[in-house]
Amino acid sequence: MSDEKTSYEGRFDRKFAGDGILFVRALLLLVVARLSLAATDYVRTAKLFGEQDSFDSDRGQAQGLATFRYRAAWAVSKASRIVRYDRPCLAQALVLRFILRRKGISSDLRIGVKKNDDLSIRAHAWVEKDGIVLIGGASSPFRYTMLTPEDQITL
Repeated sequence: MSDEKTSYEGRFDRKFAGDGILFVRALLLLVVARLSLAATDYVRTAKLFGEQDSFDSDRGQAQGLATFRYRAAWAVSKASRIVRYDRPCLAQALVLRFILRRKGISSDLRIGVKKNDDLSIRAHAWVEKDGIVLIGGASSPFRYTMLTPEDQITL
């Protein structure tokens, strides 16, 4: 019996194995995001991660970093398995956006809500680039009603 992973995740693990520094960066940023969300609120945490900054460049594409967005999403996803906590989606989304922005890659942080069978409301965050979900689940845009940016500011 082989110890080699054969799953989709295993192929990503081998493909991005050289991204140790990116993984450590994602891990540290997730810790900061989690602590900030626990101690303050979304608005203050979003400001900490530069969510209110204007962004009009996509120099990442010009620099040949098209695959970086997938490597960064992988690193944040793997790091989030170490930083265990409830509702990790918002911290993951903030961290991924921050990492992408630092490389000049624009992306969209989305927050959506849905009503559960017991009539409670569930919120979820994910990051998209050119309509492709990078983190937060590929089906998120279909399962959640997206909030407008104005709604997100008041969360």
